[in-house]
Amino acid sequence: MFKQRVYTAVIIAGLFLSGVAFLSGAWGVSFLGAVWLLGAYEWCSFASVTNRFAKLAYTGITALLMYALYVLVGDPLLGYDEAILKPFLMTAVVCWAVMLLWVQSYPSSAVLWRSTPMVLLAGWVVMIPAWLSMAVLQAESAY
Repeated sequence: MFKQRVYTAVIIAGLFLSGVAFLSGAWGVSFLGAVWLLGAYEWCSFASVTNRFAKLAYTGITALLMYALYVLVGDPLLGYDEAILKPFLMTAVVCWAVMLLWVQSYPSSAVLWRSTPMVLLAGWVVMIPAWLSMAVLQAESAY
């Protein structure tokens, strides 16, 4: 099982690096969104979700959350609302720091990691702001 997670991570990382290196603008933002959705699907396996429908549902909800954030912040290619973007990303950084402490406190924090809903929620906290950050960086590189 661990071997499969590593192989999948290498493939997703390769796709990510290819997208960053070779695509910019709308193509880059769209491609990275697709890579992030592959990551969301894979995150379900990390969270011990085995049902294919549940994985697809989580991935679909992730796509909806990404789109909602995209609409809220604005199109990075056409100009985004910094008054919303900056506080959101600062909050994300604080959440990431808390999650880093959560991971570092393992095994005493294992009781939280055994909760599938908590791990799935953590996936959104990690992935969605990271995608938005990369979308903004891709959009900035288009100019």
